[in-house]
Amino acid sequence: DKGIAGQIFDLMEYFAGYGFNKSHSAAYALVSYQTAYLKANYTLPFMAALLTSVKDNTDKVSAYIEECRRLGIEVLPPDVNESRESFTVAGSKIRFGLAAVKNVGSGAVESIIQSREKDGIFNDYTDFCRRLDTRSVNRRVLESLIKCGAFDSLGYRRAQLMAAVDSGLSLAQQSQRERENGQLSLLDFLDDSSDSASIELPDLKEYPVDQMLALEKETLGLYISGHPLEQYRSVLNRLSTITAMEAPELPDNGEVVLGGLIMDLKKTSTRKGDPMAILTVEDLTGSIEVVVYPHLYARCRPVLRIDEVVMIRGKVRENGDETKIIGAEISTLDSHLAGELHLKMDNVDAAMLDQLQLIMRSFKGNAPVFLHFENEKKVIRTGEEFYVDLSVPMIERLEELFGRGRVKVKRDNNMILRSGPAEEKHCQATGTKTGDKKAEKDGFFSILDL
Repeated sequence: DKGIAGQIFDLMEYFAGYGFNKSHSAAYALVSYQTAYLKANYTLPFMAALLTSVKDNTDKVSAYIEECRRLGIEVLPPDVNESRESFTVAGSKIRFGLAAVKNVGSGAVESIIQSREKDGIFNDYTDFCRRLDTRSVNRRVLESLIKCGAFDSLGYRRAQLMAAVDSGLSLAQQSQRERENGQLSLLDFLDDSSDSASIELPDLKEYPVDQMLALEKETLGLYISGHPLEQYRSVLNRLSTITAMEAPELPDNGEVVLGGLIMDLKKTSTRKGDPMAILTVEDLTGSIEVVVYPHLYARCRPVLRIDEVVMIRGKVRENGDETKIIGAEISTLDSHLAGELHLKMDNVDAAMLDQLQLIMRSFKGNAPVFLHFENEKKVIRTGEEFYVDLSVPMIERLEELFGRGRVKVKRDNNMILRSGPAEEKHCQATGTKTGDKKAEKDGFFSILDL
């Protein structure tokens, strides 16, 4: 029967989309067993080889580094004295390879390794610059090595070295000319050469942590010595149902909750001209694209900005080889964290109080609000109807109204808000004073700066 034959063929065609013959399945089973054995018994070399195999795929490298952290293995940044071209085992840790650093080509990597093998490790920054081959190690290479932390083991601050790039290149060029002319520098005859031609480094403070991480991201494509989300790890693990690495493994249209950092924001519009956005959101394992259609974009526009930590509820959508999340709800992570809002109320007039009440009613939540009256030495907790959502837009509105110094948030990055208002044991119900002795002793700022 032609109809039955067609049905059977359709079933066979459908099965071919996911079915495997026995030999294929057996081969995969064997490879799975072998890799599982290697991971369990030779964890360090296995993970180093795994990282090397995906070194050109930043998302996979990020995911495998997170797996290393889960296994208790520290992945170290590149190092001019220890790194090879690819990932290597360094004692009980894994060392990043020099070839993974952006702007550092194979010629520069080969030059650094050859110099190290021929004349020993680099004693200091001066020694490195004097020995480097300026034909392959130029300004961009030197700056990238500094930014990713490749000189950290020599005891320098990255900010110092960035300020001394010109000095290093000048010394390198001078040494290069002498080598090419067949001249021997006096340094070649002196044991204490570092004192004779030392590059003077300015006494600069190190970059702030967030700037150091940004420079690592710029040169390595990922964070290595830390992560902006590290402080939220436990909360993200509790609130999220998946990670960016796991999303491609989920079935199409599966509902998920993902927490991460907005790394990129592309504003666009539909064919009808309605505004929407496409986000790149990064968590501790990698990044994923999130589509924000007009109806959601109109509601959550204030929280959609670069470097904002957000929670996203949506559905996984497969599009060929790409996996996306179609957003259904987006909120700041701050709005999920337990915390308190403290406001300094001295010299507040009636108009400001009206504005305050309007803001608090516009951002209702579960975080208690404390009003500090420094002149009267008292602290009052508002009623639950004025508890707020500790979101960034709400804080910004209050800072515009009161000024930054009069708005403080005490937040617990490890505690998630319960469904009801948080209980506060150190103060009493609405309109009652807290201990006057404590208020007199601590004052507003000592309380808020906790």
